[in-house]
Amino acid sequence: MTTHVTNLLSLSLLLSINAACTDTGDDKGEDPSVSEDSGGLGDGSGSGGDTDDTDDTDDTDDTDDTGDTDEPATLAVSGTVEVEVYTLVGGEREAVDPADLVDVDFPYGAIFVGGYQDPSGSGNEDYKGTDTIAAPDWGENEFEMEVEASSADPLHVYAALDYNRNTIIESSDPVGIWPTEVEIQHGQDVNDIKIVILARYYPDGGSGSGSGGGDGSGSCEHGGHTDLTISGPIAVGKQYTGWGMALLLNADGTGPVHWTDFTVEAVGDGSEGESAYSMEVCPELGTMQLTGAIDDNNNDLIDPADTSGAYVSAPDVNGNPINIASADLTDYEIQIPIINPTTGEEEDNSIELVPYVRITGDVSYSTGTFDDLDPGTKVYVAALKYRSDTSVALSSVTANAYDMAVFEWSELSGQSSVAYELLVPGNTEMYLWSYADPDLDGTLNEVGEPVASANNSSDGQVTTGSDNLVFDMQMGVP
Repeated sequence: MTTHVTNLLSLSLLLSINAACTDTGDDKGEDPSVSEDSGGLGDGSGSGGDTDDTDDTDDTDDTDDTGDTDEPATLAVSGTVEVEVYTLVGGEREAVDPADLVDVDFPYGAIFVGGYQDPSGSGNEDYKGTDTIAAPDWGENEFEMEVEASSADPLHVYAALDYNRNTIIESSDPVGIWPTEVEIQHGQDVNDIKIVILARYYPDGGSGSGSGGGDGSGSCEHGGHTDLTISGPIAVGKQYTGWGMALLLNADGTGPVHWTDFTVEAVGDGSEGESAYSMEVCPELGTMQLTGAIDDNNNDLIDPADTSGAYVSAPDVNGNPINIASADLTDYEIQIPIINPTTGEEEDNSIELVPYVRITGDVSYSTGTFDDLDPGTKVYVAALKYRSDTSVALSSVTANAYDMAVFEWSELSGQSSVAYELLVPGNTEMYLWSYADPDLDGTLNEVGEPVASANNSSDGQVTTGSDNLVFDMQMGVP
């Protein structure tokens, strides 16, 4: 059986912090041209209960089994999150030695940890537990979250770093994942999660170590200024008093580009709340989304688990997208949340954030079958944080992999190809390689050993977006 190596796996989103507008945290766009498979984490198997199987009359225990499956399970999920930093040297990542950070204050904000299920594989996260590391530091930071979830679907666990210290988990914030799906069993706590977030570091404390926010004041592209205003009332349809944010997002939901705080006050019997906002924005932005969120998990962050809403043209009618031209937009009401009139469920208008995508494909050997390799050969497929070297130790590849699949000889013998699957972060760069180790000496990419890379390129560089990717690789001796 193919195994996946998961110790100290990590990820990052490469950030390009632009001072234009209000801390445009969404300035790293996605590259849809590299996507070859629709997104989400679903496996396409349509898994679920067998409640539609009315012919299963012989299974007298079926009712009890269904009840067990539907019964929510309660457990604790805990572990550590560590922020690993790098600099760019000649356009390539170079890891920063932790010894160089001993006397350096941690320059980033809080860490949000989330555990969610996505039973439909649609990419719509249903959060079952969260935790926040309010004051992280270098090294391992402990977290623990109480999870209550159906045992029918696995739990996906990730962490996001408030890179700009603006109290918003943005689309471009660095994210770390635990690439193993957590199986839900009642009372069976999980305490071995280790997440590493890869983030860019500026030794001089320059751009990227904490930029502005607030009402969006500042400069825009082409030397312009935020001299246009969007304003209106805010209706909160639940019992809540506290703070929230109005957010201006890109048309695809990434961002935010601009934002401003507001404070919610109770009205009537306290079951609803109200507020108002006024947000200065750059003109001529074109098609955008106007949304809002309240910090109803009380962690001093606007994060994906918070209740969100959007501009409405009528009660429970999402009015997005809007067009930003040269005139102020007034009386643009934000409703939090919007209730779908058909399902009665809350719309999800949170900032677009893609923790995971899948990379899948087939690995083959150029001469025909793997039997042409030495008996006992192992094959490794790895998505790496840093560009691969020649004659690299297996332990180094393992430590620097987002995820890695290992194929034993018993899986290779007699086969012309093997299928791999890796769970990796969305919206980031990585290097996808496969290696054969015929002499089993623990050193990969030695002279005369077969290798392959994504797109048969010299570096194997891959940029993920919000969709799953497919890369077939044919191994050969360079």
